[in-house]
Amino acid sequence: MDSLEQNLRDIEEQLQSVQNQTQIEMLFAQQANELFEKNLLAFKQYFPDIYEKFVAFEPSDKFQLLVNTNGSANIIDYDTGVPMYGESPDEQVDSQVQATFEQPTFSNVDYSFVEHLDNDDDFIHTDLVISLGKVYNKAKNALSQNTVVKGKFPGCIIFGVGLGFHLNKLLNEIDAAFINIFEPNEDYFYGSLFCFDWADYLARIDKNGSYLYLSIGVSEDETYRTLFERVESFGPFGISNAFLYQHYPSMNMDKVIQKLIANYHQFFM
Repeated sequence: MDSLEQNLRDIEEQLQSVQNQTQIEMLFAQQANELFEKNLLAFKQYFPDIYEKFVAFEPSDKFQLLVNTNGSANIIDYDTGVPMYGESPDEQVDSQVQATFEQPTFSNVDYSFVEHLDNDDDFIHTDLVISLGKVYNKAKNALSQNTVVKGKFPGCIIFGVGLGFHLNKLLNEIDAAFINIFEPNEDYFYGSLFCFDWADYLARIDKNGSYLYLSIGVSEDETYRTLFERVESFGPFGISNAFLYQHYPSMNMDKVIQKLIANYHQFFM
């Protein structure tokens, strides 16, 4: 009898859990659809091309937007087949952002070599450049390298939107003149329209006077080429010192970041 009663209690708890989850998902769906409409109107104002693309967008069969037991959003990672986030995405992203700030990745140009240029033809211009190189190296040797990610930055390059949980956290800490966001997976960005308040984010950037560039659904080669074209447009010194942030693991994004760091000097040639 005890065993039967225990089984009945277990079944009752399971049914209650299913009912609770159903209610959580219904509430999430209502709020997510309202946020989606709000975001689309914001993109219609700021990025009409993105609005046109996603107002009637159909994601692939792989697309699975989930709701955790605490009501937070999640999505299945296409590469791994498992949820991109844990049960508490906000805490997870907090830890990720903090860890990135503690060991930040910057892209910049090292001009140490300029002091040692050859001037066999005795050009005055080259002599002046060598003099500048000496000043540069003197300052470089005297000053400690910046490892603090806070305040004003020329550029911020964000690889990966996911569901967007990290974007406000970065914006709270970094006042970047030029913000470049790349998301190669259109489905992920589509999911973020239901989960992240893009309308508020876009309005904040507009108020700050920053420039925001969004690239959604671009390939590895297109990502690099797009950034190169943007630098030609707004000038290389707009990203003379850029903070790089990668939101989720991706071999393609790893390649782009390594290519960017290795060839960063090309933006200034």
